[in-house]
Amino acid sequence: MSCKCNSIVKQAENLKNAKGRIDIIELANSLGLKVYTTTEISVPSFIAYDKENKCYEIFVNSKEKVTRQRFSVAHEIAHFIEHKDKIMEFGIVGRQNDYSLSAKEEAQADTLAANILMPENCLDEYLKNENIGLDTKIDLNIVQKIAKTFEVSLISVIMRLRGLGYYVK
Repeated sequence: MSCKCNSIVKQAENLKNAKGRIDIIELANSLGLKVYTTTEISVPSFIAYDKENKCYEIFVNSKEKVTRQRFSVAHEIAHFIEHKDKIMEFGIVGRQNDYSLSAKEEAQADTLAANILMPENCLDEYLKNENIGLDTKIDLNIVQKIAKTFEVSLISVIMRLRGLGYYVK
């Protein structure tokens, strides 16, 4: 992971609330990003650069589940960190237009989003408190508990755990 990515994950860790979740809106705001929820879009989210006001804005579909909304904000933050130049060039980056990024760039944003929402240190601390080690076979019950704690989807948890070398059934 690049220095920029490590820095943003560290910043996210510092925004963990009492329930163990990363305050993703506070993270976005701390980066100077405005976040809006709306029913007016047909995609989960996108990020735009407002040339007139010289600011970046994230738009999130409020009809999506909260876990999806949280991941979407983290995903757009990842684009801001990794692909800021393209956002500025295109004006808007999202899967709904001709200025979509490559599959590789979208995968990078997904990976960083999962890292932001479930920083390795926070996840390790949680797993240690639950007596779960790298040799533990993690079942659906454990995945559900982690998803609830971090307020993320089951698939996000599974992918993140596997990325960290845990065995998930």
